[in-house]
Amino acid sequence: MKHHPPQIFLDFFRWFCHPKLKKYIEGDLMELYDERLKNSGKKKADLKFVIDVILLFRPSIIRPAEGYKNLNHYGMLKNYFKIGVRNILKNKGYSFINVMGLTLGMTCCMLIFLWVQDEKHVDNFHANGNTLYSVYQTLRSSNQLDGNYATPIRFVDKKTFLPLEGVTEAVPEVQRQAFYATGYELPWGHAETFQVGDKLHKLEGSRASSDFFNMFSYQVIAGNPATALNDISSIAISRRMAEMFFDSPEKAIGQSIRYENKLDFIVTAIFENVPAESTLKFEFLINWEAHLKKLEWSSNDARAFVQVKETANIKNVEASINSFVQPRLDKNANPKIELGLQRFGDQYLHDHFVNGKPEGGRIEYVNIFSGVAVFILIIACINFMNLATARSAKRAKEVGVRKVVGSSRSNLIGQFLGEAILLSFLAFLSSLLLLQFVLPLFNTFTGKQITLPIADSNAWIFLTGMMLITGFVSGSYPAFFLSSLKPVSTLKGSVRFTKSAIWFRKSLSVFQFSLSIILLIATIVISRQADYIQNTHLGYDRENLIYIRIEGELSNPNKYSIFKEQATNMPGIVMVDRSTEAPHAMGFVVDDYDGSAETGDGDDAIKWEGKQKGESVGFKPASVGFDFIKLMNLKIVDGRDFSRAHSTDSADAFMVNEEAVKQMGLKNPIGKWVSAWSKKGHIIGILKNYHTNSLHEQMKP
Repeated sequence: MKHHPPQIFLDFFRWFCHPKLKKYIEGDLMELYDERLKNSGKKKADLKFVIDVILLFRPSIIRPAEGYKNLNHYGMLKNYFKIGVRNILKNKGYSFINVMGLTLGMTCCMLIFLWVQDEKHVDNFHANGNTLYSVYQTLRSSNQLDGNYATPIRFVDKKTFLPLEGVTEAVPEVQRQAFYATGYELPWGHAETFQVGDKLHKLEGSRASSDFFNMFSYQVIAGNPATALNDISSIAISRRMAEMFFDSPEKAIGQSIRYENKLDFIVTAIFENVPAESTLKFEFLINWEAHLKKLEWSSNDARAFVQVKETANIKNVEASINSFVQPRLDKNANPKIELGLQRFGDQYLHDHFVNGKPEGGRIEYVNIFSGVAVFILIIACINFMNLATARSAKRAKEVGVRKVVGSSRSNLIGQFLGEAILLSFLAFLSSLLLLQFVLPLFNTFTGKQITLPIADSNAWIFLTGMMLITGFVSGSYPAFFLSSLKPVSTLKGSVRFTKSAIWFRKSLSVFQFSLSIILLIATIVISRQADYIQNTHLGYDRENLIYIRIEGELSNPNKYSIFKEQATNMPGIVMVDRSTEAPHAMGFVVDDYDGSAETGDGDDAIKWEGKQKGESVGFKPASVGFDFIKLMNLKIVDGRDFSRAHSTDSADAFMVNEEAVKQMGLKNPIGKWVSAWSKKGHIIGILKNYHTNSLHEQMKP
């Protein structure tokens, strides 16, 4: 495959280069590029090509513009350029300070621009992006309105039923539909074990329905994407996973792979490694039907996506989907469910729910940091203006002499703006160089994989525009001020600032320092917030606490007991216990049944003594061992801890937190009965509230 240098810079060179020189210089450039390509790789070859083109943009090589074939005009421009270069070299300290100020401002602006572009690109690489939508649900109850991206699910005769199934036939505007199980992805899910011969690896993946690869642009490099997930025994794996087990993607097709030492799947497709800009992360995809029929089912991990026709009205599609789904939902369920659609590419930046609808989210950070980038660049420009006007007395005589010999004000403005743009151009080159050293550190800090978009024409248009605007803005006031000076007073050496000029300069200084102070205060606040998040007490003792997943033979109670006994006796281990939920990421379950006989779902309800019909509370439930409260160092505000001395504790004892008591409306809760998933018992203790998720989230029962 023949590699080419960045096309936008090759076209730029061909545009500015003198026709008599183009053939020879372009040949040398391409020869150098091919040599660097072999020795250093495409990335470095592209970068050096860009630098070469930029350095060639100089008067001796630039072709004469059509409007300046007159040698006097061209010579004047050339003279202005020479004067600008001489002034920069003559005043090295001043030039260095200006260039460094603009360099730092531009570098910060570029870093933020690249981060913003990366954020906006997340999930926006799919070919069907404009017609691809996530399904979300709005939950309405008597006392709250909430929303999430889960898919409504019912359990009928011990079987799973998804009310959204069949929506493509019922709603003509919906072309395709796909289900996806996000609950198996890290960080909330877990890696699963695969084996081929002696090769055994734990990998992260998920389950998807048959149309998944037809809707999403995850490149299938071997196998048929249309039929990759059609069969219940099918599995699609990544290039990385194929090379891990079978040495190459070609050898993997049709091979058998053992899953969790339970089932065998046949490899039907190989897809390219999932790109970093995808929010869906998986090394493998198992057929969705296998997930429903053969594997363990978790009721809160289903996601649904639809692809609509390009001409579809989304509001009408939402209404049609709800008309189709509502009769298939439980009429007596509480809260009531209403479905909505959100463009899949918007979900990453707009994933916070307000009043049951997705509003805000990471887009707020994108807007804030975009504003910060503009502020930083403005500070750099104002710094340039202040330095330039402070030196105005030194250049006043030059202005006077030029005016005396016939130079117009427009020519002087062009001269000073040209110098500012030249300094801005030097700062731009310095920023690109500095960016190469800073980007790895920036990526480590942000957890990104950002690179300089050498081949992205839109990015270069933005960066070039930023450079020109910076030069124009920073040089505008000095240019207009210096060009307005009277030749008589300047030649006499008496340059006086008018009141308006003095006021404007003072205003610039005040504005610059105000912005700087605002940014400093913001930095301090963010730093203190980060420190608060890292060091605040969560309500339990997280120091020296290690969490591992129970899997394999450890799920056997007898094997777990042996493990716990032996682990507790190991040096350095004080205590061991287990929980069905990770302490820092407890799942959220909405009590959506009132437990009345007519619902037929009384066994699934969370009920308590004194619960009113139709009353709904969202809980974070967990089953734990006898030592869990001690291990986590949770505070008991009323009642007692679980105890082996009480034989009934292992079967019918509950502990709840203060928020649960509040939302359940219990007075004197100790001894009151509670029923959850057919297990009925009594409350023996009240725990002080502790954080089980993000600090942004309110305490949950």
